[in-house]
Amino acid sequence: MPDVSHANPPPPANTQILRDQDVTAAMSQWAVAILHDSSVPPFGVVRSNLDDVALVARKEWHVPDFQNSAWHHGITLYRDLGGPVMNKTTASGRVGARGTDSLTLIDTPAKAQALKASGVDFVLQYVGTVTAPVVDIVLDAGLAFMAVTRANHFDGASAVAELNALHLSPGCTVWLDVEDDASVDPAVLKQKIDAWALAITAAGFEAGAYIGAACPLTSVELYKLKVTRYWKSQSRILDRNGQLAEPSCGWCMLQTFPSVTWADTGINVDVDIIQQDYRNRLPSWVVRAG
Repeated sequence: MPDVSHANPPPPANTQILRDQDVTAAMSQWAVAILHDSSVPPFGVVRSNLDDVALVARKEWHVPDFQNSAWHHGITLYRDLGGPVMNKTTASGRVGARGTDSLTLIDTPAKAQALKASGVDFVLQYVGTVTAPVVDIVLDAGLAFMAVTRANHFDGASAVAELNALHLSPGCTVWLDVEDDASVDPAVLKQKIDAWALAITAAGFEAGAYIGAACPLTSVELYKLKVTRYWKSQSRILDRNGQLAEPSCGWCMLQTFPSVTWADTGINVDVDIIQQDYRNRLPSWVVRAG
């Protein structure tokens, strides 16, 4: 179980955690200086621009590692994503938030408002069918939005083009639907997922994976993927060896069983709940700016 006494606040608004491979020597030196600066309190934020990257540094709890045997304060570096995009901005999800994902588009104000009135906090819709006007309808109802691909659509370039057409703000989590791949060579599957994730992150989004039934990857293989957020399907997830599979960081979103016809909307949906994973991470969603 995660140590809740060492939980960090949600990431700073409109930021995206900086990948290890993108941290330069100058950034590392800057982070070390902040760590040892007693004037910066725990969870204190410092901003700078280094190597042409707008940065946000925050003093946070870090898990035990090869240098420290206990929980300790360290510096987490975030990329500052700048201002809103077409009145949309990225924010961290929250523990306990309830959402829906459905093949049916939430494409009328009445549908979106009914979901909001029934206690739904966010909506997931499928890339390739959802449109920019649908995203606006969702956001205008006071709901947050996240995008998910159709099952096993691994073309990262096409996904980025579709996401850009939705005018989503940078840094939001985009989910790759991975399921029904039992016959696929695990090495090939890993390569496809990683290539998709690299394309998504290079475009400024955050790559997540929805892991569904008949995914052959083991727990270790799941955790080594280049995605940074994991969403558990309502299915029992068994790897190719018949063992239960879960990335060691755990899941930051859970799809509940069974699917239901939601409230007064008449829409068949899967219901999803957000939680922190074991690294205190949450998915990031798109909301109305301001």
